[in-house]
Amino acid sequence: MSAAEPVHPAPVVNRNGDAAVIDITKRGAASRTAKGGGRVQHTASDTHRPSGNGRPPRQLAEVFERQFNERNLSLTDPKVGATFTLTVEIAARLLIGAHVEGTLNDEQAERVDTLLRNIRLAPAVIAEE
Repeated sequence: MSAAEPVHPAPVVNRNGDAAVIDITKRGAASRTAKGGGRVQHTASDTHRPSGNGRPPRQLAEVFERQFNERNLSLTDPKVGATFTLTVEIAARLLIGAHVEGTLNDEQAERVDTLLRNIRLAPAVIAEE
């Protein structure tokens, strides 16, 4: 069979199977991590807030930038910074799923959310230098 030929019968997607799928139409407990039930908005003051592990975002950003520099990359490169931000956003969605499934409790989810919010700021913090 060619990859261009349709599969018969068509596969069933998201129909009470045993796959761990998050119903994105329901925002239940996960919405608590995104204050106000929507996308978390970051402000300039976020760059000065300490992270969940007590390290300010600047220190985190500098650690990440050094790691990227070791590979001849920089978070100040728009494509690298955008890829970094997207990767952190994907990780955040996975952790929201873990919260919804009960793998993380409310306190753990909040702590991880705080850390990820600070990590996400790294490209902007490095660009401020």
